[in-house]
Amino acid sequence: MVCDPVRRLISDYLEFVNKTDRDYTQKKNMADTVEETVFESNVTKNVRIYNEMVDVGVYVKHLFHWLEYFPRKQMHFMDGDNFRNDPADELRKLETFLGVEHHFRKEHFYFDSSKQNHCVAFPKNFCMPSAKGRHHPVVADWALQKLCEFYKPYDNALTNLLRQRFTWVGKNC
Repeated sequence: MVCDPVRRLISDYLEFVNKTDRDYTQKKNMADTVEETVFESNVTKNVRIYNEMVDVGVYVKHLFHWLEYFPRKQMHFMDGDNFRNDPADELRKLETFLGVEHHFRKEHFYFDSSKQNHCVAFPKNFCMPSAKGRHHPVVADWALQKLCEFYKPYDNALTNLLRQRFTWVGKNC
């Protein structure tokens, strides 16, 4: 499952910040803000391309590695942003890819307004743990724009390689 890499980066930052192990966050070169963590502190404010949180969102780079070992026809890529909005739709696409009978329907999910996420309503109600669906920190507009511009060529390469359009591509910049 892939999602907007800027959103993924902010989510990863939040995950690392909430770790209780201080040594862990120091190893990840965490700073007090997303901006301080993923941008160089000089005047240009360039994206730190070797930062782990930045690198994870360069999906096409990782895909090239996977394609050395697995044929493309064995891979299915779910649009994480679409999954957040319509989990049944993405799961039906997965069922089709796997060649299994369609089971998931929209009524199998409900939107939990407090978590701002869809939850499973079948066979019993279940939501993701509290670590999921947390409110993201505020990130400066200039930083969001720079990150979006940084990921744009990688997102386009991913779209071209997979011949699959993702909901976030081309919408943020």
